Formats: sequence, C-alpha cells, structure tokens
Amino acid sequence: MICVIADDITGAAEIAGIGLRFGLKVRLVMNTRLLPKDCDLLVYATDTRSLSEEEAITQSTKLVQILKRSGIKNIFKKVDSALRGHLTAELQPFLEAGLFKQALLIPQNPSKGRVIKEGMYYINDTPLHETSFKDDPEFPAESSEVHSFLKGNKHFTIANAIGIQEIEEHTASLTPDTLPAGGADFFVCYLKSAYKDFRVHPLISLLPRINRQPQQILGNKDALIVCGSTMKHNLSTYPYMIRKNIPFCNMPQEVFEGGSPDKWISELKELYATSRSLLLMINHPPRKGKEFALRLKGVLTESVIALLKEHFPDELIIEGGATAYAILTAMQCCQFTVKEEISPGVIRLISSDIPKLPIIMKPGSYEWGDTFI
Repeated sequence: MICVIADDITGAAEIAGIGLRFGLKVRLVMNTRLLPKDCDLLVYATDTRSLSEEEAITQSTKLVQILKRSGIKNIFKKVDSALRGHLTAELQPFLEAGLFKQALLIPQNPSKGRVIKEGMYYINDTPLHETSFKDDPEFPAESSEVHSFLKGNKHFTIANAIGIQEIEEHTASLTPDTLPAGGADFFVCYLKSAYKDFRVHPLISLLPRINRQPQQILGNKDALIVCGSTMKHNLSTYPYMIRKNIPFCNMPQEVFEGGSPDKWISELKELYATSRSLLLMINHPPRKGKEFALRLKGVLTESVIALLKEHFPDELIIEGGATAYAILTAMQCCQFTVKEEISPGVIRLISSDIPKLPIIMKPGSYEWGDTFI
C-alpha cells in the first residue's frame, strides 16, 4: 500500500484521482485516526495549511507516529504546487521519527506550465511572485527563489525540472531514506516507478479529451456550486450555466466586510427553493490575513449547510481546499471513494457518510475542465 499525506483536501482528491487513473483501489480519509487497509492507495486529507504552524506540526507529528507504528514504508507527502503552506514544518516530523533522512521536493507541475528553472519558480513563464499567488490571503508568494522556502534546512532539496522527463529522472534516483514530496506530476512519475503494470496510461488525463460527449458530466442536474477560492474564473459563459440559468450569488459587501450573513442566507434559501441550483461566490478582491480568510470560509460553510437542509442537489461542487474541508467537516463526512477524474485535479467523490450526494472538488488555481460543458 502507498500512503499519501496532503495538507488540503483538494490536493488529496487530485492524488486520489491519479490513483484511480492507474486502476488502483483508493481510499480518501479526513480523519487521521483512521487507517483503512483494504486499498492500494490511502490518501489522508488534512487541513494543516489552514492551521497555525504549531498546530500543523502537532497534527503532522501524530499522523507520522501512526504511520510509523503501522509499518507502512511507501509514503509520499503531497505539497502545494505553488509552495503554500507550512512546508518544512510538516516535513520535519518524518525525519525526526526516523522514517527518512532527507526529503526531495518536486512541487512544480510542468503539465500545467509550472516549472522550476535554475532555482526560480515560473508559471507560464511568469515568476511566481508576480502571479495571482502573490495575493493569496494566507501564504502570499513574496519570492520566486525556491530555496527561500526551505528556511535553510539542509535535509530538504527542491529539484529543478521543466518537463516530465526530468521529473522521471529525479524519481529514478530516489533512495529508501528519501521522502518524496511534491505535486501531481511527481506523484504520476512515482506511481509509474512503483507500478510497472498499470492498466491505464499514466499521462492519459494530461492529454486532450476527445471522447467525452457534451453534457455528460452534469447534463441538466441540479448543482450547488461553491467558489471559496480567491482565484478568478469567468463561469458565466459555460454551457451548463447558460443551459440551467444558474443564479450567481455574490457575497454582499457588508457580509464580506464583517456583517452578519443571516439576511443573505435567508435570501439564498428563497432563491434556492425555486431555482434548485445556485453558484455561491465571494467575488471581492482578496485580503491578506488568516483571520479574514477563516471568517469568509465560515460564512460560506454556514450558507451551504443552511441550503442543504432545504434541498439536496444532484451534485455538490466546491472550489478551494480550505472551503471544501470546512463544508465536509460540517456535513460530518470523513471517508470517500473516488468515482471519476473529470480532468486533472477535478475529482468526483462519494462520501460513505452521505452516499446519495456526489461531490466534485478542485483546487482554486485549476481550471474546471469539462465539468460545466
């Protein structure tokens, strides 16, 4: 069995989708005390990116001790492809527990235009600190020089790579005492190395989809769509939005500024009763600071739970890892099976706690793929 630990749930879902692509039996869990063994790939979805560094270390240390007692040897640490989160703080417990002596980080995803060249991180040829990640409310990118993220720790290395072949070469050089840590492209190469007889071409979902028919994902199903990310995506022109005439519900300015959401939630419930589908968005310029981000996440979660009490849609669709984790925690969902990888990073799951409600998730910085065709 291979075990992956991710610091947010959409990253965990992305990894789980890759496992499905390889034909593996996958389990995704949010409760770190669970240790299901009836699977080929076990993915832990933590929310440590939303915690303080001290809290993240405490949770990571507890999980590492569970893994150490279990005897699991094949471990991969999923980190954010843009190096957000408590990077070194969450890697250190693996070394302190004696599971590994060093860590190799390959966070970049060349398949999405994210590369590291001569120690500098670029997204589609733009330095990281000049992209929209500079406005991340909790972990703004202040530098593109990747070694600055390691805080001088000599046991961690971030590898240069501008293509899949280079990542494959780095993967081939892994030793048992090196913890592999990184993004989706690195994990694809890691699985290629671990499973030589995979049943599906490991890069198939990085290629254009040519066989999917329009409307196959959602058709005319009702959907509650929640955009908790500060990333901007124009959804108004997508065929599904037009076909279903989905109401776009932006968070009111007064709620965004700290006012009570009660009136807004009442209005949402009235609209939802007639439309049976909604798109909830923050849709305000991002502000930095953990407390501000936590409050917005809380408002969206409260709104979604209130709407779900009125009507279960055919699909619950969530953008943004912290928002997804908060909503699913409030729904008391903690264990999932993966049903479909719609496109890289866009994953449909079923919770064993609420099996009648399919859930589609994706990271905020990824595109929706075929979801809304």
